[in-house]
Amino acid sequence: DVKSRVAAALLIACLAVARSPSSAIAIIEEMHAKGPFTTTVLAVTVLMDVVVVLLFAVTQLIVLSLVSTGESVIPAVVILTFILQTVFSVLLGFCVGKMFPIFFSLLSFCKRMRADADAANPGMARVTDVFLSGIRRFILLVQRASLLVYGWSLFYWEEMA
Repeated sequence: DVKSRVAAALLIACLAVARSPSSAIAIIEEMHAKGPFTTTVLAVTVLMDVVVVLLFAVTQLIVLSLVSTGESVIPAVVILTFILQTVFSVLLGFCVGKMFPIFFSLLSFCKRMRADADAANPGMARVTDVFLSGIRRFILLVQRASLLVYGWSLFYWEEMA
């Protein structure tokens, strides 16, 4: 089928655009390179990774519209889906990025309490340990839950489209 071949070619072409930031970092570290050119190379490498992720999202939507066996997909719907997914991703990243400093400041506060409790009261040190362990578990739970909910919502969105 021609549509399936075009879909596979689009996905492979999208992945072929990706570059490895680890190889650029390894070369920079090996040569002990510093300066504006090195900074530009790293910035462009990271920016290309972001572009590849966005390109893959668009390509995936195009491929899904190519291989769908139902009604024809309107291009405006594909573009709107891409925009909504990107906005949702940015909002989720912003919220998580704002939440983690709060959690980490709470962790540093608990560590200071632990250091103070060691000297003053061994019983309080145990309570602080339990509280600190709970905070760490909560942070891991929030991180995993947010990634699972985001992945599930994208999957659900793709299945409903």
